[in-house]
Amino acid sequence: QDSQCHIPWSATCQSVLGRPLSVWDEFIKALVLEQLQAILHGQFLSVANQGEKLLASALQQLTDNRGNTGNEDGSFDRDVALFVWSEVTSSLTSCNSLGLRARACTPSASRICSNLDSQFGDILKDAQHFLCTEKGEGGVTISAQDVPFEKFSDTRDIQTALQSSGSLSVTRVCLWVEHELENLEEILRQAKASSPDTAIEVENHIDSCVFLGRCCHSVLEECPNLQWILLGGQTLDSIHHSSLRRAPRRVRGSKLVTDNSIASLTSQLDEARKRLNSVYVAAFRLWQEWACGVLTDHLNHCLQSNDVVSMSNATAWESIKLSEETEGGKPIQSTIEVPFQVSVFVMKFLFGLCQEINRISSHALDRTVGQDLVRVVFEKVVSCYERYHTRRGRISQRLAVQNWFDVNFMCQLFNTSKDDQEVWNVCCWKVYVWKQCVLVR
Repeated sequence: QDSQCHIPWSATCQSVLGRPLSVWDEFIKALVLEQLQAILHGQFLSVANQGEKLLASALQQLTDNRGNTGNEDGSFDRDVALFVWSEVTSSLTSCNSLGLRARACTPSASRICSNLDSQFGDILKDAQHFLCTEKGEGGVTISAQDVPFEKFSDTRDIQTALQSSGSLSVTRVCLWVEHELENLEEILRQAKASSPDTAIEVENHIDSCVFLGRCCHSVLEECPNLQWILLGGQTLDSIHHSSLRRAPRRVRGSKLVTDNSIASLTSQLDEARKRLNSVYVAAFRLWQEWACGVLTDHLNHCLQSNDVVSMSNATAWESIKLSEETEGGKPIQSTIEVPFQVSVFVMKFLFGLCQEINRISSHALDRTVGQDLVRVVFEKVVSCYERYHTRRGRISQRLAVQNWFDVNFMCQLFNTSKDDQEVWNVCCWKVYVWKQCVLVR
């Protein structure tokens, strides 16, 4: 052939076959896509299996290293406050130490996420041979149309395969974590009926639950390659920038159009985040039930013990002078005493609650988990006082006023959110009924 003679592929096909011909579409595409999808599916399942092994190994190390003060990572996983307030070392500086502390992502959880992200990155490197990353105007993929063999023509199909396989790997890991949480929940249920000697074992299981929840909460933030896969080869910043650029100015309803376009592009990522968050909430609710049970059991024990009277007498009371007038207009003065501080055992209860919340990363705790914790704790506290007055019968006026002050103080302290007003109305009604019973007695 003359090198200077160039005949377009479409013209050649038209003159020889009488129709257009794409070698890729008619002979290669189906076979390559089928094999590629099978390979991607296997690779992502392998990453999911590796993630399960890493989590299982971390849980075993967390249990084995309990009480070993020389193991810093184990101490950080059991008490995140130690990690948050520990000095920054050179090994942590390189991996955004402040960001990890802000997200309560301990070194062990960060290593697991980094390992997974590295494997996702290896998959992307292999897939890049079939993905065209060059973008034209408006983010459209550039590909030559008048060629016999265009391997980048199926970039969208391959990205879809990456998305579905990536979502499948997240689902696979979530199912494994859910199964582990079910086993731990059953163990904790059986431990309630066991002797107090199992307290350390129960704490080990609770630490495992919290660690699994923390990993699920951190994986998307710590795995940018997984985010890139679930977003179909884009980043959140590029999606928002592109949608804002395409949105018409000063057009009624334009914000809704932009939001819908973003939602369609981030649907896979949003679904994965929702699934991971549900596992996170389930894990921390096991901790919540245990923490509420331990703390309120101790509060109930203090109420039922004979020391409650001496404790209430140990609190500070304030004398208030009241000036009144009789019907004849004669001024009189009277002095009454009112509690100046809550009971000692109530302060211990609140301090223990703050310690436990701080131990598992209060600053990074999901809002729904925190609200549910406060609601459950308050309901249990009111139930403790109800049982106390039911069993105790008649009590002294001083003790009744002190108990009234304690409950009212906790009611004001816990009722900091109006998001679940119906629940708080029920709790406040229970407090009102309890106060009326105290007044009658």
